Amino acid sequence: MDWRGCLTIPAKAMKMNREYRVPLTPQMSEVLSRHPRRDKGYVFATPKGHFQHDFVNKLLRENGFRDRLVMHGFRSMERTWMAEKQIRFEVAEACLAHQEKSSVVRAYSRSDYLDERREVMQRWNEYVVGNWLSVKS
Repeated sequence: MDWRGCLTIPAKAMKMNREYRVPLTPQMSEVLSRHPRRDKGYVFATPKGHFQHDFVNKLLRENGFRDRLVMHGFRSMERTWMAEKQIRFEVAEACLAHQEKSSVVRAYSRSDYLDERREVMQRWNEYVVGNWLSVKS
């Protein structure tokens, strides 16, 4: 599978039952390209065969963040960072795969802001990697 550029998550795997495109940074693409595929081609396979929320929590615990950070805390940190960096609200929400609550707005606004999210994800990637060592110690 070609991981460069974008990863598409099928609607059936998403909470909101809609396809979601994830812009991949070069660093993310590189990690995914060397990570072995498991059953059914999943990168982060679990006994149930696919990614599960607790898998991220397990990774965080195993990498020095026990009792310091969980997945939803990480998402909250990312959303706060985007607000502080004045990322447009719609783009920030799209980065987290949040859906507009208003069906009228959803009907007229169909962009997933992929190009803008690609830039935001690169900046977020640099922020996280740049701060990884200081947080972990």
